[in-house]
Amino acid sequence: MELDNQLKNKVCVITGANAGICFESSKSLASSGAELLLICRNLDRGTSARDKMINSARNNLINLFIADLSLQSEVRSVSN
Repeated sequence: MELDNQLKNKVCVITGANAGICFESSKSLASSGAELLLICRNLDRGTSARDKMINSARNNLINLFIADLSLQSEVRSVSN
């Protein structure tokens, strides 16, 4: 099933998107035209994952935020 642009003008927030099922799900959402807000704990791994998604999905609407969501202060920071 072709998913291109089915999620155009939709925003998806994904935590832990730099690896595993969240990474694969993020790639699929990006291919569908969604704007992604990726929240990762590690800058290097997050940047690498974002770059791979942009190249794979040809979607530049992928933004990276660095935060450890186990820390309430970082939850507040990334939510602003």
